[in-house]
Amino acid sequence: MKKYIEELYTKGDSLTGESLYYLDSNFSQPYNGWAIEMFKGEINWEFEIKNGKQNGIEKVYKNGHLIQVDEYKDNLQYGVSKEYDKNGNLTSVSVVWNNDHIKTIYLKNNQIDEVILYREFNIQKTLPEYINKLCQLSEEELINYKFDSNNPHLDYP
Repeated sequence: MKKYIEELYTKGDSLTGESLYYLDSNFSQPYNGWAIEMFKGEINWEFEIKNGKQNGIEKVYKNGHLIQVDEYKDNLQYGVSKEYDKNGNLTSVSVVWNNDHIKTIYLKNNQIDEVILYREFNIQKTLPEYINKLCQLSEEELINYKFDSNNPHLDYP
């Protein structure tokens, strides 16, 4: 199911990531499906909502071009994030945990330009299993990572 963001009832603050999305004005029926935001007749933003929260895939567009795809869990970036230039070329791939970038691979002309580890973690003890698994992927595996709406790691009870 897809709905325009204006068709949903929102509780909370979208600027802080604490928004909950509902089908009714009594906030009793959490929405499950895709939300779409339009700007000047084009899709600007679309994202999956499960149990009223942003859980799943998010896509951001600029002037009709896909510029970013992210994984979300419980209204937070959680997993892989990819950014693209206006020609659709991949410019970066990141592993993100609760909106915090852990590792980013920057690309230039479809080649790895730089890899940055933002924090040193005791990966086995600090990070959730899914994020740990993503951090263990090679640069090539992260670049080729395929987003999946049915990823069980993005479901939040």
